[in-house]
Amino acid sequence: MKKIISLAALLLASTANATVLDFDDINLGNQTYTTLSSVGANTYGAINWDNDWYIGSNTHHSSYANAAHSGSQYLSNGNSVNNLSIGNNQLFDFDGAWFATPTHSSPSDWINITAYDSFNNVIGTTGNINISSTYSWVAGGFNNVSTLNITRSGGWFVMDDFTFNSTSVPEPLSLALFGLGLAGIGLSRKKKNV
Repeated sequence: MKKIISLAALLLASTANATVLDFDDINLGNQTYTTLSSVGANTYGAINWDNDWYIGSNTHHSSYANAAHSGSQYLSNGNSVNNLSIGNNQLFDFDGAWFATPTHSSPSDWINITAYDSFNNVIGTTGNINISSTYSWVAGGFNNVSTLNITRSGGWFVMDDFTFNSTSVPEPLSLALFGLGLAGIGLSRKKKNV
């Protein structure tokens, strides 16, 4: 019986696949700073990115030489946009991302990440996290996220190495069939004992 319970727990547990998006495999063509949509990457890494996200290369401008945490490409709140969203059709667990500011005269002082579930209820928020020209890890730790919303104090920020886990929730029919199977095993063992 212990084996059956262990197997059931294992099968019912959701699977998680850690993914780190470093944005370095997006082809910018001959551009060094442009919108994600202009390079056909509004859906990148199974994540839907707001139209105001920009992708850039460290070679874009000297004030962005620090912009990529790893590799040479990063995302930015292009044109100093506030209230950017990141979403997915499938729920995901948001681990965190690396944030910094470019070294030009209009950096953001802080960012705030709020996570929402599929009913648009707040799951949690990071609160205002101070950022600077040196990259800082901003931990999310939010589970079953449908949408993230990033706000900032004003000015510009850059983000890299967005880390999340895709969660797969067992379908109801699969769970029902699994439950019937367990019930059948239980009944067959009971009949043998009688």
